Amino acid sequence: MALAFAGLPTRDRAYNQERAIEGFTEALQYRTAEASPHDYAATQLNLGITYAERRTGDRAANLERAIECYTEALRFYSPEAAPAEYAGT
Repeated sequence: MALAFAGLPTRDRAYNQERAIEGFTEALQYRTAEASPHDYAATQLNLGITYAERRTGDRAANLERAIECYTEALRFYSPEAAPAEYAGT
């Protein structure tokens, strides 16, 4: 559902982004680094993208949070293990 909100072209974009952030954050309770590293990294990447594009709040703080999410995803997206994901991140 978070992916759907992140890409939803209707309604209020800021509202959709906030719902996406909530959804990705909730998903991380279940998509843990230990249980599913690839899914965890994908969720961190999507959360980072959403923070980078976020229209509400402090722009610098949103970008710092995005960088944190990208950095966390790169723990699992290495050039050897996942070269395409690594390059995309």
